Amino acid sequence: MKTGEQPLDECNAYDLHGDGSEYVYYTTREAPYTIACYRGVADQSSSVSPGPHWSRERDLSWAGSDVELSDYDTMTFDNLSWSFIEITPGENNNNITPGDKALILYRQLVQGDDGYQSDANCYTFRYRLDSTDTSGSNDTVASHCR
Repeated sequence: MKTGEQPLDECNAYDLHGDGSEYVYYTTREAPYTIACYRGVADQSSSVSPGPHWSRERDLSWAGSDVELSDYDTMTFDNLSWSFIEITPGENNNNITPGDKALILYRQLVQGDDGYQSDANCYTFRYRLDSTDTSGSNDTVASHCR
């Protein structure tokens, strides 16, 4: 807490201990109004991990270019619960038939699923060019782990 013993510096910050080890930044009614710069060195050792990344690039060219993600929800397909993202084609899309919508269905793999790895987060994806296709026989299917 600022005690008023020291003024805010040019960063609009207050040095809590007077030794540069910890700063508090303020907004003020006078310039610079908000944080003008940063002081100190950030210690990222206790920060949240950026998380794992996919081990392989995913090829989403099946949908073509010029698409809009227009809806998302969950559905049951093949007696399993899937999340999905609906894709609406734009004017310059050559892969999705005009008037149709495409879907990306995905779910996390669980023990007993093909491709499941106990030491990784694995998902299976179904890329469907026609959202009215309930059989999934034309889906492009891929699994990815991270």
